[in-house]
Amino acid sequence: MRKIIAVPILIILVLNLTSCYDAIEINNMLHVVAIGVDRGVSDKWRLTLQFPTIRESSGSSQSSGRRGPRRVCPCNC
Repeated sequence: MRKIIAVPILIILVLNLTSCYDAIEINNMLHVVAIGVDRGVSDKWRLTLQFPTIRESSGSSQSSGRRGPRRVCPCNC
């Protein structure tokens, strides 16, 4: 009796726990390098994020691309 119940449950678990349908490749993500928090105008906070700009290398043997200048994005909160 236990085998009759355990086999379908095991099959369902194996089929459901093996997929990565919502996985995001690490090369397609944007990584923040630096975070700055400053006091802005009229007691508002200024959040500054810095992340690298990666340029694709053409014809080179490097697979990661070349790093360019870093981009800064300020946000007033």
